[in-house]
Amino acid sequence: MVAGLIHVVAPTAKIMPLKSFNADGTGSISNISAAISYAADNGAKIINMSFELSEISDSLLRAVNYATRKGVICIASAGNDSQQKLVYPAAYSNVIGVGSVNQQNQLSSFSNSGSDIVSLAAPGEALITTYPGNHYAAAWGTSFSSAFVAGTVADLLSAIDEHLAPLMQTGDVRRAMSHASACESAGSLGAGCLDLNQAVPFFKGMNMPH
Repeated sequence: MVAGLIHVVAPTAKIMPLKSFNADGTGSISNISAAISYAADNGAKIINMSFELSEISDSLLRAVNYATRKGVICIASAGNDSQQKLVYPAAYSNVIGVGSVNQQNQLSSFSNSGSDIVSLAAPGEALITTYPGNHYAAAWGTSFSSAFVAGTVADLLSAIDEHLAPLMQTGDVRRAMSHASACESAGSLGAGCLDLNQAVPFFKGMNMPH
C-alpha cells in the first residue's frame, strides 16, 4: 500500500522493496537495520520508513547514520499515537519526520505531532492505493503520509540536473520542503503541509550555478 502511493506520486521512480517485517507486523531491529544498510549499499537514494519505535535504538541509529553518510535521504512516519512524543527513526535529526493531515490541512486525530519529530505534514486520510490480490483500498495513517513525501522527494530529485541530484543531502531537501503551505496546527507540524508547487521552484533555484 505504501509502495502504491509512492508510485502515484513518483510514477517513474524505481522502488526497491525490502522485507524486514513479518506478515503480522512484528519485526526485529536487526532486520530493519540490515535492510537500511542494504538499501544504502545498493543504490537507493531515498529510504522510506513507515514504522515507529518508541525507544531509541543504537543499531537503528547507526544504520540511518550510515545511509545518510552515503547520501541517502531518509524519511519516516511520525506515528499514530495522537501524542506529542518522540518516536524513532522519525525523531533522528537526519531523518525527515512526517505527520498526517486531512483534506482540509488539519492535523489528523491519530497523528503524532510536535516540531521535535515532525518536519512537515502530508495527506494521510482516506488515500486510495494498491492492495494485495489485484485490489485497491483506502488507507489512513502517517505511514502513508511518509510515502507521499518519499515520492515527492523523488520528484524533487528528478526535477534538477541529473549530475546534481546525487549530491543532494537531507538538509537540502528539508530546506526545499520548508517552503510549505500553512497547516491548522502551525508549529506542531514543523514547516507545515507539503506543497510541491513551492518546493520544486525553490529546489531548482537552490541548485542553479551562481
